[in-house]
Amino acid sequence: MKTLTTYLRKYADIQEGIIVCYRPTTNNGWSDRCKFRSDEYSPKKAYNHRQILDNEVVIEFDTDNKKKNLELTEKVTKKLIKDKIKYSLWESGNKSAHLHFFVDTAKAGNLSLLKKAVIRHYTQDLDELPDLQLVGKHLIRAEFGVHEKTRRKKKPLRES
Repeated sequence: MKTLTTYLRKYADIQEGIIVCYRPTTNNGWSDRCKFRSDEYSPKKAYNHRQILDNEVVIEFDTDNKKKNLELTEKVTKKLIKDKIKYSLWESGNKSAHLHFFVDTAKAGNLSLLKKAVIRHYTQDLDELPDLQLVGKHLIRAEFGVHEKTRRKKKPLRES
């Protein structure tokens, strides 16, 4: 059975110092955070956010229409498949889907600019723009993390 800790172990092979955050409700702040593999981390705690990795691209459409968000994301997955890029597609626990994939950032001088360019490339002919804030040291709903408003977990839809 896969858990957030399972994913974090794999991610930690790629990048050290991944920040996780526990925010049980919208009334709670964002201060209950720690680094994975630190003494403060507890695999029993229901962390619901994690840091986006430096080489990870996350595409999310955030319209008010859940069906449209998934349709837009599916169009991007077709492009990724055509380019033979492995990805994972997740239901966020609310109205959006999260599309995750990795890029080679070894020669990148500006990670945010690179990620924006990649996101724009894969979404250029769509009628909605994705959330372009997801390019820096941003937190994203963690795998299997509970959404603060809906109380639904982020769950996998498909992995290539």
